[in-house]
Amino acid sequence: MLYGSSIVPATIIIGVREVQLGDIVRRAFAESGLDKESWNALPPLDREGRLAKAIYDMRDEAEEAAKSSRADG
Repeated sequence: MLYGSSIVPATIIIGVREVQLGDIVRRAFAESGLDKESWNALPPLDREGRLAKAIYDMRDEAEEAAKSSRADG
């Protein structure tokens, strides 16, 4: 099991999708390059920062996708 967040809600809206915290944790974990034990050993503020970055990146991607679809349509 990967440690998640005590700050980020269980679901958040990104673009037009409702995203589960678990999806955000999995993305941040994959981007970290850490193994499970190292991820879980991170100081909580470090882990929260990585989760926040994943959320911001996902929001940027959703915004870019929306812009692209508006330009295409």
